[in-house]
Amino acid sequence: MVKTQQLKVKVYLEDAFTPVNGVKITLIPLHVKDSTTPENEQQEQISKNGEVIFTLPINANQFRFEVFDERFYRKAKNDVARITNSYNNTNNTISLNLLSKPSLYFNGKELYINNGNQVIDYFRAYSGNALSIKEKESLKEQYGYENFVSYKEKENAISYFCLDKGWQKEKDKGAIPEGIYYIDINKSTDNKQSGIRTYNNAWYSLSRTKEGEKQWGKYNIPIYTDKDCTNTTESSTKRQGFYIHGGESYGDNGGIDLAKEINGFIASIQRFAIKP
Repeated sequence: MVKTQQLKVKVYLEDAFTPVNGVKITLIPLHVKDSTTPENEQQEQISKNGEVIFTLPINANQFRFEVFDERFYRKAKNDVARITNSYNNTNNTISLNLLSKPSLYFNGKELYINNGNQVIDYFRAYSGNALSIKEKESLKEQYGYENFVSYKEKENAISYFCLDKGWQKEKDKGAIPEGIYYIDINKSTDNKQSGIRTYNNAWYSLSRTKEGEKQWGKYNIPIYTDKDCTNTTESSTKRQGFYIHGGESYGDNGGIDLAKEINGFIASIQRFAIKP
């Protein structure tokens, strides 16, 4: 009978210092020698006191790990396929540094990139139709709206954006509600029917025409309301299909418009992309 050997995995945040509890880690055997033996089955454990204990998969030439927790990406920062024979009784400890999923917070005039409780970066951003002073006063008089933010262009022209909940429900007019949102920076999509094409693996381009690039900028990124990046419907307005994008000036149909700050946002958020 083959003697089993323990494999200790220490689970940390990306800083390689802070232990993480309550995370499900799966050990996946690779290049299995004999698929009929129990040692080749995947193993699942929940981290406790910052670590999990597995049985070394001696019937597999290699193994790797996956993380199953909505707070983190499935692939740890330092995870690679590991050679089973490299581990023994004197070398049986591995460290995994988990990558937190970034979140975005929009307050009606700024878009923040957050990682956990830490603000990584922020950018000027607006949502909804850009209104003239006349249009703003008309909404105030007709509907009693009072919640507006403004942006002054270099030419001293002022645009207004209405954040009242009633206006936010207006499709292709109102702003996306203030709140926390997510983007899937590791997802690649090719949607030829909509004119959206894959750009740089995770980003989307609408630059088929000069006019399209002027209005929307080079990047067009789907916005999700859940960490798993599966739901695009905003609960309070029941609207969906929001995007983060850029362009020559602020003002859109309800997504989050970063105008000329889009390139800075892309550069900042790309640090969270998982390297292949």
